[in-house]
Amino acid sequence: DVTQPNESFFAGVDEILAYAESQGMLLTVGLLWLADNGGWSGGTAVPPSQFAQYARWLGHRYRSQGNLIWFLGGDEEISVQTETTKAGASALLIADPNHLISYHPRSEAFELRFEPWLAFNSFQWNANSPPYSYQNIRRGYQLTPTRPILDAEPAYDPSPCCGEDPVTTPQKVRRNGWWAMLSGAMGVVYGGPRGAWNVGASGAPDWGQVSRPTAAHTGNIRRILEPLAWSRLVPDFGNTVVAGGGSDGSTNYVAVAVADDRSLIAAYTPVAATLQVDLTKLSASGTAQWFDPSSGQAQGP
Repeated sequence: DVTQPNESFFAGVDEILAYAESQGMLLTVGLLWLADNGGWSGGTAVPPSQFAQYARWLGHRYRSQGNLIWFLGGDEEISVQTETTKAGASALLIADPNHLISYHPRSEAFELRFEPWLAFNSFQWNANSPPYSYQNIRRGYQLTPTRPILDAEPAYDPSPCCGEDPVTTPQKVRRNGWWAMLSGAMGVVYGGPRGAWNVGASGAPDWGQVSRPTAAHTGNIRRILEPLAWSRLVPDFGNTVVAGGGSDGSTNYVAVAVADDRSLIAAYTPVAATLQVDLTKLSASGTAQWFDPSSGQAQGP
């Protein structure tokens, strides 16, 4: 009964939030995993009025928590529980205007971009097969009005849930992340094996699984882009700036983005390739650097 929250449970939530904050971590927290509560995965649906009451309670409880982003949904198609979702989101926004609110879909819910409470969209395609991340993110990025898009669930390492390719290699992890980031995504998630998921459920996490090299490869995306003007990047979907990459729809596709003030060109190639860069697209002369996405190390000035 979501109208009667269990205080001992939420005391545990408080502990997790406080510990994460002490480690400098920002958490995205779901109100209720709707796929398992009346959604495609089963369970009993919560009436919209009760969900709104619960959302107000959560908003008041955590409105001063510093390291928090809310999300609605939870592997759920927006078409299944639209009324419940919107009732909860509206109530949450009023009770807690201090935090961003997003939605975690089963695939995508780009139609929510019209909702005043939605701060950013999420997309997930837990597979190594088409459509590739650059195609999925591009589709949402080109909609009007646009919203920032988080690549919330690319192919898990070492095995995805879906698609025709059952093995996720380090190279596939890197390409999924870089393709997304240079196609307009605001960020990308790393999905590890289930041994990395246990937080108190069955003892401590399996740190060997948490520390897989591919997790660091995903982290290198941030380490490489953060010192640059990455938030100004605009995807070059027409491939007008860099030549020599694979064709659209291929696994050799080279993702390219250019800063809106023409101060930066960024490109990622998933395979060894000779690329030609049109430097006239820069506003002034610049320096070139080549980054190894597996190590994060740079060559060049």
